[in-house]
Amino acid sequence: MMKLITHICKHCNKEFTKVGGYKTHGIYGFVCDECRRKYKNNNKRLNNYKRGRQKPMTDNPSCSAYRGCYRAENFVFDYYGIDQIMPYGHHGYDCVYNGSKLEIKSSTPYIRGKGRNWQFAIRENKIADIFVLVAYDDKSSTIPSHIWELPASLVNNKQCLSIACNPKNRTRFDIYEKPLTNILKYY
Repeated sequence: MMKLITHICKHCNKEFTKVGGYKTHGIYGFVCDECRRKYKNNNKRLNNYKRGRQKPMTDNPSCSAYRGCYRAENFVFDYYGIDQIMPYGHHGYDCVYNGSKLEIKSSTPYIRGKGRNWQFAIRENKIADIFVLVAYDDKSSTIPSHIWELPASLVNNKQCLSIACNPKNRTRFDIYEKPLTNILKYY
């Protein structure tokens, strides 16, 4: 029978129990699995930047997360004047505005058969209070064509929300649409 030993992580100072520990960079010290994963992924990403294998998301428009996580979110932060921004990958919401938790989603048209629509992955998010949906006309566009501010009670029970590109088919969302005249000054 193996003896479990309690160690203290040198990064987060939490106690953890493990049969063995990890040596890092030639310095003896134990690191918990959570910190080991976090530092390994972060160091790998930074090394890729230094060696020119990939660019940071902010400098790389071809990155799949560039439009949603960088352009759309930064635009909404400026538009609303948001001070409290959550870190990248925060679960449930992206920022807090006047005590409300905002989740920002963006989309380009999805073509299925004869119809075109914007699809936003809501994933039954019960944490956010307001969903800000940013729609673009195409993948190369940097200026949004539509912005909707939907209350969570309307959409948080859905996995995915589709809004038609055809104006006749999206009338139920007209009351939630923000005017583009205020938005275009940010571009």
